This record gives sequence, C-alpha cells and structure tokens, in this order.
Amino acid sequence: MAAQYFTAAEIGELQGRYSKVYSGVVYDTLHEDIKPLLPYVLSKAIKPAWDFEEPLCGPAFTVQGAVLTDKIHANTRYVDMLNSLYAGCIEMISSGIDDKISVFGEITGKIAARQGAVGTIIDACTRDVKGLKRDGYKVFSEGVSMIDALDRWHIVDYEIPLPFHGEDGDVWINPGDYIFADADGVLVIPHDAAWKVLEIAEERACREDRIRAHIKNRMGVKEILEKEGRW
Repeated sequence: MAAQYFTAAEIGELQGRYSKVYSGVVYDTLHEDIKPLLPYVLSKAIKPAWDFEEPLCGPAFTVQGAVLTDKIHANTRYVDMLNSLYAGCIEMISSGIDDKISVFGEITGKIAARQGAVGTIIDACTRDVKGLKRDGYKVFSEGVSMIDALDRWHIVDYEIPLPFHGEDGDVWINPGDYIFADADGVLVIPHDAAWKVLEIAEERACREDRIRAHIKNRMGVKEILEKEGRW
C-alpha cells in the first residue's frame, strides 16, 4: 500500500476547512498562485450523480479497473482493495472500460462508507442513484446507467498513479493527492501543496465575501476594483 501523506487528524482538519470553500477559489489558487506543472482539472463530463450541496474533498485512493477476461480471477483484488480504504479518503476509479458500464452502485457504496471513504469519483457510470442519495454517499461519474459491470469488469490494482481524462490532457493522480470536487467540477491538488492551496483559497474566499458585501451595499464597480482588485 502506498504511503499516506496525512494523519487522521490532518485529514479531518483539511476536510473541515476545504468544505467551507468552493472550486472557483481553489481553481484560481492553483491557476494563479501554485501553477502545478501537470494538468489538474478533470473532464467536465465527470459530474455529481445526485444533488448534494457540500463539496467532496479528501486524499485520493486510486483504483485501476479493466475489462474482465478471466472470470475465475474476477475478485482477486476487489476484497483487498475494499479492505485498504481508510477514513476520509476518496476512491478514484479509473475504469479502463466503456463509459456506458456502471462500475459502482449502492451496495459497494455502503461498504466503502463503512471502511471510511467519503465518496467515489469514476470515469464511467454509476447506478442505484436513489440508494446512494438515501445513504448520503457522494459519487461523481460520467453518467448513470443500470448496466452492471458484473462479468464485464474487475479491479486489477490500487494505490498506484493513474490517469483520468482532463480538460487540458490526462490528469495523473497519485495516491494521497488531494481531491476537491463540487458542482463546478473536480480538481486534483498535489499532496504536498494541499495546505498551501487551502490557506490561499480561504483568503480568496474571504475577499470574495467582502466583494459580495460591497455589491449588497451598492458600492460602485470602479471603487470595488480599486479596493479589492479583480475577482
């Protein structure tokens, strides 16, 4: 298993603080302040499977899937993977299969949640959306379909670097990279920048709150720009 970059206490603090910001200020921080060398915005095709309000944030637990060709070994890595999930992690499934197939559903969500995962992000479909919503388990996917992956798909590895389709080319996600996802999309933050990004994003969010107050108080646009700068 790959090393975990955050302690349980750090995971809790990061999640609590990141949940109070939003992807706009996190993206602006990455784009204007941190400037990672590699792409960090996942494809806009990956969206919330149901209408939750709070963002999904936590360290990445990467999972690689593939088309199933040998049914005898279909569950070889599945049980070990589920048992390796940890509190606060986000399961990132790179499916390696046609995106019309559902590789996740309510039952798997219940197990993942019991193991401590706070959500799952998939580059294919999910199903059982009513059950996932009832359980409050957050899933981002490229679609929803009842077509099951049974006898079509399996897990071949986990906690390894994986590529996801991104808006500016493939986004490579390493185990422990910090994930921030809300209704506007999914961002990947290098694990060693998670705290710095958070601090700057919090400052940006406070500035935008001041701008909102200025607008409410009918301050002129020119005065807002002079006082707060471009938003």
